[in-house]
Amino acid sequence: MYVFHLLITFVLMRAFVLNDWTSTVQGSQIPLNIAFSLVAMATTFGLAWLSWQLIEQPLLRLKKL
Repeated sequence: MYVFHLLITFVLMRAFVLNDWTSTVQGSQIPLNIAFSLVAMATTFGLAWLSWQLIEQPLLRLKKL
C-alpha cells in the first residue's frame, strides 16, 4: 500500500481538479472530501491486493524452491 498511495492520491487529485469536482455540497466540502478519501482508499487497497497476488506471492514462492 505504501508504494501506491501517493501515486493514487496525485492521480485522483488531478482528476478531481480537472473535472471541477472541487465544488461544494450545500456550502461544505466535507462530502466531497469523504468521497475522495473513500475512492482513494478503495483504489489503494485494490492495487495493493493485485500487487500481492500478481507480484509478491509468486516471488516469495521462488524463495522456497
